[in-house]
Amino acid sequence: MTVPRRASSLHGLLFLSGLCGLGFQVVWTRWFGFSLGHEMAGVMGVVGAFFLGLALGAWAFDGRIARSRRPGLWYVGLEVAIGAWALATLLLLPRVDELAAGWLGPAPSPLLHGLVATLLPAALLFPATMAMGATLPAMERFAASRHGDGKARLIGGLYAANTAGAMVGTLGITFLVLPALGFRSTTMTLALLNFACAAAGLALGAREPVELDEAAGAPEPSAEAVGPWGSALFATGFLGIAFETIGIRMLTQILENTIYTFAVVLSVYLAGTALGAAIYQRWLKNRPARETSATLLSILSVCCLAGIGCLSFARPIHMAIGEERGFGAAILSEGVLGAILFFAPAIAMGATFAALAQAYREQHGRSGRGLGRAFAINTLGSALAPSLCGWLLVPAIGLQWAIVAVAVGYLLLAWLLGGARSIGVLSTCLILLGWIGSSNSSLVALDQGEEVLSRQDGAMATVTVTKRPRGIRTLRVDNHFRMGGTQSAFLERRQGAIPLLLHPDPKRELFLGLGTGTTLSSVKMFDDVEADGVELVREVIDVLPMFTSVNLDVAGHPDVTLTAADARRFVRGSGREYDVIVADLFQPARDGAGTLYTVEHFRAVRNALRDGGLFCQWLPLYQMDTETSATIVASFLEAFPDSQAFLGGFSPEAPAMGLVGSTGPLRVDAAALDARMNAEPLHSGLVELAMTDPIDVLGCRVAGTAALAVWAGTTTSVRNTDDRPVVMFEAPHFVYRQRGRPWETLIDWLAGLDASPASELAMSSEVAGQVDAYVSARDEYLRGRVAYAEGREEDALDHYVASVARSKDFTVGYQQVTNIANVPMRTSRAKLLEAVKEIARLRPDLGDLRELQWQLRE
Repeated sequence: MTVPRRASSLHGLLFLSGLCGLGFQVVWTRWFGFSLGHEMAGVMGVVGAFFLGLALGAWAFDGRIARSRRPGLWYVGLEVAIGAWALATLLLLPRVDELAAGWLGPAPSPLLHGLVATLLPAALLFPATMAMGATLPAMERFAASRHGDGKARLIGGLYAANTAGAMVGTLGITFLVLPALGFRSTTMTLALLNFACAAAGLALGAREPVELDEAAGAPEPSAEAVGPWGSALFATGFLGIAFETIGIRMLTQILENTIYTFAVVLSVYLAGTALGAAIYQRWLKNRPARETSATLLSILSVCCLAGIGCLSFARPIHMAIGEERGFGAAILSEGVLGAILFFAPAIAMGATFAALAQAYREQHGRSGRGLGRAFAINTLGSALAPSLCGWLLVPAIGLQWAIVAVAVGYLLLAWLLGGARSIGVLSTCLILLGWIGSSNSSLVALDQGEEVLSRQDGAMATVTVTKRPRGIRTLRVDNHFRMGGTQSAFLERRQGAIPLLLHPDPKRELFLGLGTGTTLSSVKMFDDVEADGVELVREVIDVLPMFTSVNLDVAGHPDVTLTAADARRFVRGSGREYDVIVADLFQPARDGAGTLYTVEHFRAVRNALRDGGLFCQWLPLYQMDTETSATIVASFLEAFPDSQAFLGGFSPEAPAMGLVGSTGPLRVDAAALDARMNAEPLHSGLVELAMTDPIDVLGCRVAGTAALAVWAGTTTSVRNTDDRPVVMFEAPHFVYRQRGRPWETLIDWLAGLDASPASELAMSSEVAGQVDAYVSARDEYLRGRVAYAEGREEDALDHYVASVARSKDFTVGYQQVTNIANVPMRTSRAKLLEAVKEIARLRPDLGDLRELQWQLRE
C-alpha cells in the first residue's frame, strides 16, 4: 500500500508545480507589459518567450532525466531552480525595464518590437522556464518508479494533475493572491511554494535510486526522428492555443473584459484539459493509439464548431445570469459562456495530448524517454500560435472564420492519422459550418434601428463603427466599449479645450487615447500648436475618417502626428517634452487600463512636461465607484502634489472629472485668459462649446489641492502602483454589480468635498467670488438633474431655481426649466408655474417669461 500512496502524493506535487508555473506566467506577463507595452508584439513576445523556455527545457533535459538513476532528485533540483531564479527576477526586472524603454523608443517597428519583446523576457526567464518545462518528464519518470512499474502509462494522470494545478492557480492568483499581496510578494510566495515542493519530493523518496530499463543506454534518437506522432503533437499544440486565442477574442465581444474575465475563461479551458487527460488515463490509455487519436481529433473538430455555433445564444444567456445581479453572478455568467465555447473542446484536447504523448514516448521504446520531447514539440507549436493568429489569420479572414479554420485543421489532422472515415463526422461538420455561416457572426449587440458601417478584426481588438437613426455614429472597441461618437462630440471637445485653456501658452501637446479624435481636434482652435496623438489599437486610427464631422479631419492636419503605440511605453521612450498632456477616459475595469492610473506612470508623465507644463487625466466617474476614484486621486497626488480637479461638462449621465497636475502651483490670469478666449480663431470654436468667458472655464473647477488631499486621505490610504495595481482588481466590482446610477460617484464627490475657493488659483477677489458663485449654482443644477433622472421632478425644479438665484453667470438652470415646460411632465403645472415666476422675479434680465407663464396657466 505504501507505493501507490507515494505515487498519489507525487500527483499532488505536480498539481502544486502547475499552480506555481501558471502563477509565474500571470505575474511575468503582466509585469513585462509595463515596459514592453500592451501591443500585440509586446504581449505575444512575452508569451512566446515563456513557451519557448518550456519547450527548450523539456527537450534539453529529457534524455538526461531518462538516463538518471535518481529522477526524483532531478525534480527536486528543478523546483529549487525555479524558485531561486524567480527570486532573482525581482532584482533584475527593473534593469530590464530600463533596457526595454531605451531600445524600443516611442514607436518601434513591429519587427524590432517583436524581437525585443521576445529576447529580453527569454534571456531573463529562461533559467526558470527551462526548469518548468522539465518538471513533467522528471515527475513522470519518478512516479513510474514509485508506482512499481517502470513502464506504467501515467502520462494522462500526471498531465491532468499538472493542468488542474494551473487551473486552480489561475483563479487563486487572480482573485486572491495578487489583489492581497501585489506582484513582488506573490512572486516570493510562489517561490517558497516551489521550495516546499522540493522538500516534499525529498520526503517522498527522491534520493532513492531506480533501475534503468534495457534501452536506457541506447543512442539518442536523431533530431529528425519526429515522425507522425511528433508532427501531430506540434499541430495540436498550435491548433489548441490558436483556438484558445481566437475564442477569447470572440468572447470579448460579449463579456466585460476585466482581469477576472480572462482568469475565469482560462480556468474553464484548463479544467476541461485536465478532465480530458484524466479521462484518457482512466478509460483510454490501453486502446490503440492511432485509432484513439484520430477519433479524439474528429470529436474535437465537431466540438469546436458546435461551440462557435452556440455563441449565437451567448448574449441572452449572459444577460439572464449575470446582468445587474452582482459580482458573483457576473463571474458565474462569464464562466458559463466560457464553458459553452471551451469546455467540450478542451476535454478532447486534454485526452488528445495524453494519447499523442503516450504514443510518441512508446515509439522511442524507452522508459521515460520521449515524454519531454513530446511536451517540447507540442509547446513549440503553442508558442507560434498567438502571434501567427493575431498578426495573420484574424486580420485576414476575421474572428469567426479563423476559428472555423482551426476546427477544420483538427478534422484534416484526424484524416491524416487515418480517422474520420465515417461520413457521419464529415456531414456533422458541414451542418455545423452552415449553421455558423447563417448566424450573426459579428456578435455586435445593436440597438433598435442601428446598423454596422464598418467592422475590422485587428490584431489586438475588433473595432466597429455603427450608425443609428438621425446619422448618429458610435465607435466601439470589442463591441462592449463605446469610445465616443458624434452624439458626445460637445463634451469630448470640451475635454480637449479645458486643459489647453488653463495653460497660458501651449505650443506642443500630447494626447493619450484618441477614440473618435474629437478631443484631439480641439487643437485646431489654437494657433501654432503641434500635437502628438497616441492610440493603442491601430484600427481606431484607421476609422478616424468616418468621424470627420466631429473631429474636423484632425488626422489630416499637418501639425498633428498620430502613432499606434502603448501610452505608458510612448511616454517613457519618446524623449520628448510637452506643454500639455491630456489622457483620455480610460475605462478602469478593462484589463490593462488600470496600469494607466499608477503612481509610476503619472511620474513618467510629469518627467515629460516642460517647465510650467500641465497634465490632465480625465476620469470616467460613471465607470468607477467612489473608492476607486479616490485611489486614483491619491496616486495622482503622489506625482503632482499641486493639483486641481475640473468637470468636463454638466451631464450627470456621463460625468467626467479631469485631474489637472502641473510642475508648479497652477495659477490663472483671468484677464489674459479673457483676451485669449476673445481672439480668433479660438473664440469661434469656444462659442460652440459654450465657453465664451473665463468664468465658463474656471466654473468647471471641482476642487483644489487641499480639498483633493483631504478627500483622498479620508477615503483611502491605498496607492495604485505597478507592484500593487489595486485599480485593476477593484474597479471591476463596480462594473459587475448592479448599475443604473451613473451619477452616484459624482454626487459623492460634490457632497464630500470641503469648500475649495477659487482664490487658490491666485485670482482677484472679485473674479474668485464670481467663480465660487458659479460653482455653487452649477452644483445645485447637477443635483436637480439627478433628481429629475430619479423621478423627483418637483425637487429638481427647486434645485434649478436655486441655481438661478446663486449666480448671474450660470443660466443653464433657467434653460432647463424652460425645456421642461415644453415637454410632458409628471409634476403639476402649478409647481412649474411657481418655478417660472420665481425665476422671473430673481432674474428679470433673462428675458420676458410672461408668454411661458400664460402657457402654463392654460
